[in-house]
Amino acid sequence: MNVRESKHVERYVRSRGILQQYRKAKQRLLSDNFQAVGFRKRQPKTLNIWYFRITQKYRGHCVWKGDTIIIFDVDDHQ
Repeated sequence: MNVRESKHVERYVRSRGILQQYRKAKQRLLSDNFQAVGFRKRQPKTLNIWYFRITQKYRGHCVWKGDTIIIFDVDDHQ
């Protein structure tokens, strides 16, 4: 499995001070430990957008194409 992210994602997590937690969550995705990060499909499920927990406050949004997860956004979900 591969995990890639768009260019602005790393800048966003650095500016929020959650780079360490983001890397840990990304490593868990690489090791197929989806339950540890709460990997779920967002509503409406027809859009095929997934999300995962980075911290209690931040979530990463991604799409799953073949064996590659592409992270396109991180946001404050509260």
